[in-house]
Amino acid sequence: MDSDFNLLKKDVKTPGRLYRGLIVFPLAVAAIIGIALLFVKGKNNNQKNNQAFVKDAIAHPHAGDIFQITHTDGSKAEYTYFKVTGTKGDSVYVKPSKTLLKDVKEWDNIPEDDSAYETKTIGFSISNSQTSDMFTYGTTPPQYGLVWSVYRDGKLYKKY
Repeated sequence: MDSDFNLLKKDVKTPGRLYRGLIVFPLAVAAIIGIALLFVKGKNNNQKNNQAFVKDAIAHPHAGDIFQITHTDGSKAEYTYFKVTGTKGDSVYVKPSKTLLKDVKEWDNIPEDDSAYETKTIGFSISNSQTSDMFTYGTTPPQYGLVWSVYRDGKLYKKY
């Protein structure tokens, strides 16, 4: 009986379709990992481009730019907007938003209309803002507004 079994076993081969999983599964895993890495790399490149754009916008603000600012007096943080009205020399002049947000979820609803901003204009040094990515108020104690993003020509450029 053993000899009959061995003779029959020599003639029978394992079908190749049984080995498909050994090839298809690792290829599928490699493809998923590759796609995820490309997505992360693309997102990182976009974030780096946005960071560079925001840095350049702080250095060279245009009238009509809207900066998203985290404003703090050292004890509490509020979220607001500064709309650039113009520049002169090393100064940038902005109008703060009438609204101070406490919830970041509403932050991307950027008010473009001039009626959403104060009538009083505040001036900041461009060179000081450039080095720290923030607008520093000349008050005691000092207050500052950290720039998170810039809204220009209908597009929002976020640093983070």
